[in-house]
Amino acid sequence: MSQSAVVYTKDVHSVQASATVRDAVCGMVEQKVSSALVLDGAKPVGIFTERDAIHRVLAKGLDANTTRVDAVMSKDLETISPDTRIAEAIEIMKAGKFRHLPVMSGDAVVGIVSVGDLTQVVTRENEHLVGYITGTYPG
Repeated sequence: MSQSAVVYTKDVHSVQASATVRDAVCGMVEQKVSSALVLDGAKPVGIFTERDAIHRVLAKGLDANTTRVDAVMSKDLETISPDTRIAEAIEIMKAGKFRHLPVMSGDAVVGIVSVGDLTQVVTRENEHLVGYITGTYPG
């Protein structure tokens, strides 16, 4: 597994904890993302994902227009640093069954990494390895 540091998206979609689920989902749709970092002021306090919307709102018959994000977000926020290795990020995601990890530098949010981001990197590295082994690697 790669010893490279994680590759992450620097443009993090976020919502305030007091936002309604509808506002959060509309923002996620507009930004074409599947999660929103939930903030209390500037402090990250959770993450709200498509899965949260389905399992904690729709499946329970809650009203997305009145339900606040902080009532249904994932609260046990696990974060990583920019120098976290890909293998470590994957292990954290597997252990916690997370699909997204905020990337923090000190107290500042600097990005977010998704399971899709990590899958792309690992797949690309495996393609290079297969090319090297089979003699088709362009390098």
